[in-house]
Amino acid sequence: MFSKKLSPLNSEELEPLSPSHKRHKNSKKPTHLSSSTSFFKEPDKSYTTIQGEDVKKEKEGVIADIPIATVIPTSQNWETIEWFRRPNAGVSPTMFTVVLCFKKWDVESTGGKEILTWNGVIELYWDDFRLNGYPVDRGVPEDIWRPKTIGNTGFDLGVAEKGLQVPKFAKTSQQDSTHNNGKKEGVSDGSLKMHVPVKLGGGGFNMSELLKRFRSFPYDSVRIDLICQFHNPHKNGDSPPYLKLNFDRPNLKNRLNDGIYQHVDWTATRHANDYALKQFSYAIGTNPTPLWGNPAASLPGLLLSLQIARTPNFYVSKGMTPLYLVSFFGLLTYSIEPADLPSRISLVSALFFTVYAIQWVTIERLPRLPFSTVLDGVAQSVVSALILIAVGTCVSFKMGRPKGGCSGECGDDFDTEKAEVYDRIFAVVVMLYVGGYSFLYHVIYKSKQNENEHGWTRPWVAGRAMSNKWFGPIEAYRLVTDEEFEDRTNKKFMGEGNRVEKNDEW
Repeated sequence: MFSKKLSPLNSEELEPLSPSHKRHKNSKKPTHLSSSTSFFKEPDKSYTTIQGEDVKKEKEGVIADIPIATVIPTSQNWETIEWFRRPNAGVSPTMFTVVLCFKKWDVESTGGKEILTWNGVIELYWDDFRLNGYPVDRGVPEDIWRPKTIGNTGFDLGVAEKGLQVPKFAKTSQQDSTHNNGKKEGVSDGSLKMHVPVKLGGGGFNMSELLKRFRSFPYDSVRIDLICQFHNPHKNGDSPPYLKLNFDRPNLKNRLNDGIYQHVDWTATRHANDYALKQFSYAIGTNPTPLWGNPAASLPGLLLSLQIARTPNFYVSKGMTPLYLVSFFGLLTYSIEPADLPSRISLVSALFFTVYAIQWVTIERLPRLPFSTVLDGVAQSVVSALILIAVGTCVSFKMGRPKGGCSGECGDDFDTEKAEVYDRIFAVVVMLYVGGYSFLYHVIYKSKQNENEHGWTRPWVAGRAMSNKWFGPIEAYRLVTDEEFEDRTNKKFMGEGNRVEKNDEW
């Protein structure tokens, strides 16, 4: 099973963890505040408020009728601020800009299992007006409010999931110090950043547990759906919506060809052993219905999908193509005279054993499964075709020889014209069986059908995990990582994916 501590769970069974909002050990005990309540414990310091072009200072009392967002603490108020509360609590949601760093992925075959590993970073950027002018040398307050991040089972968000990761200053500037003889000191402009390392926990995701996808082997694929939820750890005196996500971080000037915004910072390869990453899909999502006591559309989530497919070249060139060639050479049996039954049977017999010799070439790389795959179906259809050819040669010989049989060679008594009619009938049947049923239906159609149901082309809404039911996309993108993408980017990309207009198709 796919868990954080043990082995990974089937991607169709990934479920979000129930949110538990633990207060940071250094945070102060929250008290109920209304939307107009000040963030300061006691109004015994100086406050600066901005109303248009007027600046007003009050020494005593809570500043009333002024939105919290306009209250900017002065340098004397740092110790009195209740940092654990959300900025703009009860007034407006905190806006988070997200950048996804896709660093490395791999698929390792160990002990008959295919283990997927992935490492990346979720970069979060937001503003906390209370830090405007805050001296950098004091460090970010350890109990500063930040979102509670929760990953679904098997998605490891590190210490950020425990609320222990402290954000850092995003931008600072130099200004004259008011307490250090006027010397320059670094101060914050209120912007914060938090880079959350993410990975597939439990040593990786065991893709071998997804048995249904193997029915189309070697054309099997998989979509691994992950979700990072964002919760408000301190709701007292606050009201939803608490947070909102966006992908609006401006791109670097030298990367504008990849997109105006930084959605994805890609430094990975496209291939890993037998597999290739077809697409990296990402979206901003939310809960379409009330969830865990939260109203609908109040819980933002970051939805991620790794869409991976096996590269079938080895199995096609070493297995499927030679097998189909065997059936072609089997049809050449009908070029031998119908009366020469021994020669025909000898050729078919040799081809029959060739089928199993070809399978032996790939047997070490084949998965051990309780059902037949596409590759198995090709081998079985070729064996069936050879049996049909053998039966056809016997029937045509039987129908062509004279009544009463032949003693030795039939000679001129053998009806070659009649025998060739049956040869043509059986040849057409074999070609329809191999070309129509085996190749077009079993290889092409069934593989595509299985891919749409259990493979990388499956949409998010068709996933069977509870996270796919509880959260849905509202702004979705696809980064197509094909061969052209790899040649163009040379393992370095910073930009945007393609916007998906219909969320139910993402």
